[in-house]
Amino acid sequence: MRGKNIGNANGLLPRLNLRFGLGMLLLMVSAITLIPKPARAQNKGTDTAPDTLRLTLQQAEQLFLENNYLLLAQKFNINTSEAAVEQAKLWSNPVFSFESVAYNPHTKKAFDYSNNTPQTGQYILQIQQMVSLAAQRSKLVRMAETNTALQRLAFDDLMRTLRRQLHAAFFDLASEQRKVALYTTESLRLGQLMEAQRTALRSGAISGYELTRLEVEQQSLNMEIAARTQTILSLSADFKLLTAIPAGTVPVPLTPEPKATLLPLANIAMDSAIANRPDIKAAKTQVLYQNRNLSYQRSLAVPNLTLGAVYDKFGSAFNNYTGVSASFDIPFLNRNQGNIQAAGIGIKAAEAGSLYAEQEVRNQVFAALQQLQLARNQYLGISPELRASLNQISAAAISDYNKRIISLIDFIDKIRTARTARLNEADMRNNYLQAIDNFESVTNTAFFRK
Repeated sequence: MRGKNIGNANGLLPRLNLRFGLGMLLLMVSAITLIPKPARAQNKGTDTAPDTLRLTLQQAEQLFLENNYLLLAQKFNINTSEAAVEQAKLWSNPVFSFESVAYNPHTKKAFDYSNNTPQTGQYILQIQQMVSLAAQRSKLVRMAETNTALQRLAFDDLMRTLRRQLHAAFFDLASEQRKVALYTTESLRLGQLMEAQRTALRSGAISGYELTRLEVEQQSLNMEIAARTQTILSLSADFKLLTAIPAGTVPVPLTPEPKATLLPLANIAMDSAIANRPDIKAAKTQVLYQNRNLSYQRSLAVPNLTLGAVYDKFGSAFNNYTGVSASFDIPFLNRNQGNIQAAGIGIKAAEAGSLYAEQEVRNQVFAALQQLQLARNQYLGISPELRASLNQISAAAISDYNKRIISLIDFIDKIRTARTARLNEADMRNNYLQAIDNFESVTNTAFFRK
């Protein structure tokens, strides 16, 4: 009778846990369902039910390229630099001046042009044009063009960085959804077992402690599901921000099965990174920019020539005077020495930055290759026999426990062992996919995804 009381007292929690497990399985089953093409499913149970968007990595990348706001902002920077090139190509405007008598004391009139005499008709016209003697305009154009190239390389590097973030979120989200599906399946199986054990408890075949111990185990599973669901929500938010997917949509990544691939040699990978990384190209382009800046600063030491023409009706040595003028600064005190010196220092700084960037990339490539080799060996080292047996351990443990072939302690140990092994497999799978993508990102070369 005491066992029956314990069973009745604990009856509500298993039913709630079973309902919770069913609900989570329905929510996360899409994470392990691989469909060859994307589909958007509308849940029509309630008005607030979110859409589910299944998509491959290529489809996610297409959304990223079309909708990412950071990329759009960087494109505007390129447009701005292109406008600066057009501005640098423009010549200086000519300067026109007009001088006239403001008040004539003889006629007591303002702006008096009544008679064509020196006393009433005096005015002066003048026009001037500045001419560069050291090709300053062309040098400034080349600097602006180099800056545009830097902006394009910054766009390419931003795309490389954001693409890596997108892929990382994609793979992590898929991995966490797989784990939640695994936990949910285990919780459902445990709930079904507890329903059978509750019947056995009422007949006095088992003790109340066994049912309580199963309830605690299921509660631990549900807490793990809740914690990982929080992680999924955070990863989904980052993923949707990168792809501009609507906030109410639930993304379900469809990841490919990792394959055994030959790894490139370290020197080949490093050379490919040096040749293809946009940040390396930008560092070298920065050296070019500083050299062109030095050339431009030196041209500023050469004074500009101002040419002009003047017409003076009555004010010069004779009437209707027409003349020309030329003027320029005398480079005696200011020859732009400070800016020239700073430009020379800028070249040395840019060269040092370029060397540092190459060294950093080589270290990144070597580390990424070592990580890829480690992740590859771990994941591909899982034997097919182990993979096949993992799916059967939990079901076999439930059957053996129902038949009283194994004890409660052995049953919990078996399902935990199987669950840990499958979680480790999911982690190793994700690590392998992440290592492949990270290696291709640091080399900016599609070694494996042709």
